[in-house]
Amino acid sequence: MNAAKPGVDLMPVEQALSRLLSDVQAVKGFETVRLQQALGRFLAEDQISDINVPGFTNSAMDGYALDIDKLPANRTLPLVQRCAAGDTAVIRLAENSCARIFTGAAVPIGANAVVMQEQCEIQEKENGYCVVFPEIIEREQNIRRVGLDIEQGQTVLKAGRQLRPQDLALLSSVGIYKAPVKRKLKVAILANGDELIEPGQKLSFGQIYNSNHMMLMQLLEKQGFSSCDAGTVADDPQHIRDALLKAAQEADCIISCGGVSVGEEDHVKSVVAELGSIDLWRIAIKPGKPFAFGSVQGVPFLGLPGNPSSAFVTFHVIALPFLLALQTGREHLPTGIPVRIDFTHKTTIREQFLYVRLDHESDGRAYLSAFPQQNSGVLSGSAWASGLARVPPEKQVRPGDKLIYYPFA
Repeated sequence: MNAAKPGVDLMPVEQALSRLLSDVQAVKGFETVRLQQALGRFLAEDQISDINVPGFTNSAMDGYALDIDKLPANRTLPLVQRCAAGDTAVIRLAENSCARIFTGAAVPIGANAVVMQEQCEIQEKENGYCVVFPEIIEREQNIRRVGLDIEQGQTVLKAGRQLRPQDLALLSSVGIYKAPVKRKLKVAILANGDELIEPGQKLSFGQIYNSNHMMLMQLLEKQGFSSCDAGTVADDPQHIRDALLKAAQEADCIISCGGVSVGEEDHVKSVVAELGSIDLWRIAIKPGKPFAFGSVQGVPFLGLPGNPSSAFVTFHVIALPFLLALQTGREHLPTGIPVRIDFTHKTTIREQFLYVRLDHESDGRAYLSAFPQQNSGVLSGSAWASGLARVPPEKQVRPGDKLIYYPFA
């Protein structure tokens, strides 16, 4: 088999993503789970509040509540009431007086301002205590009115959102304790190569440990997907065929590592074409040029390079946006930020994604440092780095230039 010439028939990354995302059908089905089990899951329906938050007008400070329209010239009012958080009785502010109030407590009816205690002076009189208020008091200061945060009937979270701890807290704040979440996308992971053995076994000459399985299964779990092990198969078309057919019966999507390049022992691509189709192959990306996309008996197939570093990069840049769209039915393209660099680099016809680390100068300015070895065979850069920097094709960059940075976080 003749190797393809460098740069021939390579599809730009943006075009490849557009192809992958052009006709994605989201997985069907959802389940209702308690919020304790909902972290990382994707909402199946909009979540609407049945209540106002806050549900009653309350104080944002420890201090004193008053009606500023009735504050006398000497700015002093007798202290005759006390309002604490958790009090269930609704009280009306006593005429020509003020009330001691604590954070979260209901503001008395008739009060229109709360002054923090540090701004007031307390004076003891024969018949009790008085409060001397400062010169400047604004109407409504330190008062949280009903519905300030959330109004009854408001959509608090939209369908398709991946739930974070703060999202679960928001749902809890409106009394929601269960949420409908999409069925987890099930992704089968298949590794291919005669040279692969599992960690824990003794290496022989010419063998390498299978790191892709661990990496991909954990990346999938981190994203809220479900992974299943489709095995490690030798470079044999029949073994590959059997594994792919089994994976197509069990999963919503298949990811393979290895076997999609141009070598004589790279059989995965041809077997996939036999069982379904190969719709896209070879992308203008470094590392990760031999990336394939197609289907096995109607089940989407993503063929990542066997090189672990290339598999890591193509998973983040190309595979992950497709998987998120398959899970949610919505586009989730990576969002980067421009950051200054401190290194020199030059790309060829393929745009390159570099392992970089975000650091800061003594004055707080951010900059990116590059891992010394950007070779596609060096996986240690992925553990050293905090993210990827995107360098356009045929581009020379120097210290002080800015690149788009995609943090792993």
